[in-house]
Amino acid sequence: MADEAKAKVPTIEYLENGIERQLSQKVDIQHNNPLSGLSPAELHDQVEVFCVKYGFEDKADTFHKASMVAQRPHDFESIQELSDEDKHWLRREITSRHTSSNWRDS
Repeated sequence: MADEAKAKVPTIEYLENGIERQLSQKVDIQHNNPLSGLSPAELHDQVEVFCVKYGFEDKADTFHKASMVAQRPHDFESIQELSDEDKHWLRREITSRHTSSNWRDS
């Protein structure tokens, strides 16, 4: 009974810029993607704050793309912000993950 009560108590996740989200403890935290519940605007804000905080403003576009893929890794083909070349390299990562010469092939 005590375990059931604990499972229903939500936890608060503190994200980079102070956004609070409740996560159910029913979900195994190892399988829960912390980006999955963020709206596109929240995801964008998280990336902006991260890039400014750590000095990656010049790489913000790359971080935005990476965050969208991290949010939906199995659905990257439908992410309109990714170029055909971005998708090509993501496909290569999936199909040729252990090939050391991936970066040389195009």
